[in-house]
Amino acid sequence: GRALSNRGPQPPHTTPASLHTMDTEHMPQLTEADSAKPDSKMKECCTREKAPKWVLLSLLIGIIIYVIVDFVFIGDVNGVLVDFLEWVEDNPVEGLFAFAGVYLVATVCFVPGSLLTLGAGFVFGMAFGTLLGVVLGTLSVFIGAALGATAAFILGRYVLQEQAQQLAEKYKILRAIDRAVEKQGLRIIMLLRLSPLIPFNALNYLIALTHLSFTEYVLGHIALIPGTAAFVFIGSSAGSLTGGGGSSQEAQTVNLIVFVVGGIASFAAVTLISIYARRALRAALEEAERAETTNSGDMELGDGRQAAAAGGGVAPAR
Repeated sequence: GRALSNRGPQPPHTTPASLHTMDTEHMPQLTEADSAKPDSKMKECCTREKAPKWVLLSLLIGIIIYVIVDFVFIGDVNGVLVDFLEWVEDNPVEGLFAFAGVYLVATVCFVPGSLLTLGAGFVFGMAFGTLLGVVLGTLSVFIGAALGATAAFILGRYVLQEQAQQLAEKYKILRAIDRAVEKQGLRIIMLLRLSPLIPFNALNYLIALTHLSFTEYVLGHIALIPGTAAFVFIGSSAGSLTGGGGSSQEAQTVNLIVFVVGGIASFAAVTLISIYARRALRAALEEAERAETTNSGDMELGDGRQAAAAGGGVAPAR
């Protein structure tokens, strides 16, 4: 106690000014350039992520433009397909496997598949007979078309997703279609596949812009079989008319009857399926559009009530 009392009153604790000066001098000073660094890094990362998408998108657009111009003015792609069909006719067994691969590439590259589908019936019908040729040709075309459609779907969803979101925000009809696909995905994709008026190659990319699940999209490939079988049968019947089914007059007459009757039946079946698919698709889209309109109305009503509550007024009546 005496020792403490002898020390006398102590001055209040103070921090030397030199320490304040030293701390201030050694503290890192943030400039506008430093604060802008995180934003620039984020933009750089986003640009790096988008670069491969833009490269693929540019390549895809270039291929589509080339195919369209070639089919209208040049015909090189058509000539390559004819040469390939001639090779398949000479090598039918190997051609079964090669055909699926070529059809896959043609689907992704937007090459119209009607020539290949009819050609499959022609060459395989000539090699294996009408019945077996139709079965094998349909199987080969279906495998190639299904694999190609799946690849196009994955590619389209990867490179076009951002553009799809921007378009959906602008157009209500696109939101309605997306809502219909999201609720009745398998039914919608099968109806679209059954309609011959819907371009096959374009649909593979356009449907990728919606929220259709990958599983439902793949299951929807089943709807490709009726139209594929019909076109392959027509191609096989045309091949039999050239003399593949027999050289006598009676055989030619039978082949002609089979071709006419089968062609009419195939056309009638495809037409009826197309009418049903179009009606069902229209009904589904109308239902989705009504739901979209109702949802928009509910959102507007909710915003009005919040504004009225904030202003102390009365919410507008619906």
